[in-house]
Amino acid sequence: MKTKKKGFTLIELVICILILGVLLSIVLPKLVQGKYRALLTACQFNLRAVASALENYHTDYDSYPDSQSTFDDLADSSRYSPTYFHPAPTCPSSAEKYTYIAADPITIGSTSSIHGYTTACDGGLHYIVLPSLVSQGYPQYNPATGGRFFP
Repeated sequence: MKTKKKGFTLIELVICILILGVLLSIVLPKLVQGKYRALLTACQFNLRAVASALENYHTDYDSYPDSQSTFDDLADSSRYSPTYFHPAPTCPSSAEKYTYIAADPITIGSTSSIHGYTTACDGGLHYIVLPSLVSQGYPQYNPATGGRFFP
């Protein structure tokens, strides 16, 4: 009389491994994309915070900072009181500082002031990892265009 051995056959184990491989190949990219979506959302939030600080600066000085200014300058308590950032904002995915580009100054009478800017995230992996969300360039904020975050 034959006794059946308890256990799995090699074919059953191979089928289980294949099924797990297929499931992982479906789930893993979504998890990675979810992480980078969260970083992109944090980057967009930081750009909104930067825009808010620049609007506060505009309220105090009736002009935006010039192109020579950096966010480190605006975070420097020896130059500005109150400071507009603490610390200077960086992209969460790359820790690179945001770019600030002032608009051309407008001269009215004898005073020249800047009434526009663009701030952008030049670093990070937004465009590489999420090409469907960031189709052209990196996230940026410009108050004249209504706060679009992508060019």
